[in-house]
Amino acid sequence: MEEDGYVIQLYPTSLLPQTPQGRIDRVNELVGAGIWSAKRGEAVLDDLDPESNVSMERAAEKDIERMCEEMLEDGHYEGPDVTMDLNACLEKAAQYISWGRQQKAPEKHLDLLYRFLDDTAKLQEMLAPPPQAAAPAAPEPVQQAA
Repeated sequence: MEEDGYVIQLYPTSLLPQTPQGRIDRVNELVGAGIWSAKRGEAVLDDLDPESNVSMERAAEKDIERMCEEMLEDGHYEGPDVTMDLNACLEKAAQYISWGRQQKAPEKHLDLLYRFLDDTAKLQEMLAPPPQAAAPAAPEPVQQAA
């Protein structure tokens, strides 16, 4: 090939800069533009300081992710419990199911995630407060004949 018949371009190996301030600025841009959610931005910034308070705040979400990854990758089931954010369990498991289908994960591993969804929904139902009895309807006013 002739030298002017091609172009060599360099691209960064990561979407994020390596310096902490550069990473913070880039995450703020991505979240501000609506490309990433605030939670996704927190997760990326959490990597800057593993001992930070953000790690503690994200511990519950990380635990759900760990559980879903073990189901998807290792075929090891661990069900939800009452201390977990059950809505987050449903959301994360659904994301992992989609990702697993895309990655052609074994069907039996995907089935574990579906089981996790079912168990989470049952637990939500069990923990839901009983429905309030409807208040009796007010009696219809009686019209007097003229």
